[in-house]
Amino acid sequence: MNFSGSARERLVNLVAYAGGGALVVLLVLIVGNVMFRLTGRIIPGSYELAELIIPIIAGAAVLCATLSGSHVAIDFVVDRFPNASRRRIAIVMALAGAFYWCVVAWAGTLVAFRNTRLGEYTEVLGIPVAPLRWMWVAVCCGVAVWLAAWKLHAPGDDRDESD
Repeated sequence: MNFSGSARERLVNLVAYAGGGALVVLLVLIVGNVMFRLTGRIIPGSYELAELIIPIIAGAAVLCATLSGSHVAIDFVVDRFPNASRRRIAIVMALAGAFYWCVVAWAGTLVAFRNTRLGEYTEVLGIPVAPLRWMWVAVCCGVAVWLAAWKLHAPGDDRDESD
């Protein structure tokens, strides 16, 4: 795809820092909760906070892996094919991956609409759930678009990047 490498790197770094920050917050929350439990107390809503932080970490991980082309790839059979065949297979796999993420985005959209319509909030802290659902839908849509456009707009690109 004709997306500037430095712009992509900046986006990957930004998303990685956001995901890393969320992971550190989750770590502090877990350690803090364990420490509080040693004194016989708990952090109110700690489970809810953990459940709200995990989608941020997962979304950042999926987005970073997709943008940097670091998903797992098993190429020991495909590497023996001629370049033209490998390119066709890569396009088919990228489109299959895009279709998969479209299905995940569709399912996430249905859940997000339901959460938004119901005005769902966490039980203890009263934090709205819908924004995280919509964030996940945005990540899924972004991954689907990236996979669909990445191989189709990279003619002759034989770098070892995963779909």
